[in-house]
Amino acid sequence: MGAAAELGAHSLGARGALVGHHARVGAGAVLNPGANVGGNSEIRDGAAVGMSAVVVNGVTVGAGAVVAAGAVVLREVEPATRVQGVPARVFTRA
Repeated sequence: MGAAAELGAHSLGARGALVGHHARVGAGAVLNPGANVGGNSEIRDGAAVGMSAVVVNGVTVGAGAVVAAGAVVLREVEPATRVQGVPARVFTRA
């Protein structure tokens, strides 16, 4: 976990998940094994980042959003949206 990174209440970071400097992980968010959250990024409340997925520096993953395993997120992810692929693209919206 990077310097000044924040983990919200009831968030879960599995073994091998990486959180960069000044990143914020919201309440109830889940980081699966090997997930990599870049510095200054934000994973909002209830979002999930899949196994070996990457969220690059400075990107926000909205509340309740899901990032599929192995995805590489280069842009903001709207709340309650599922993204997948390299680069990550919208799969479904709520």
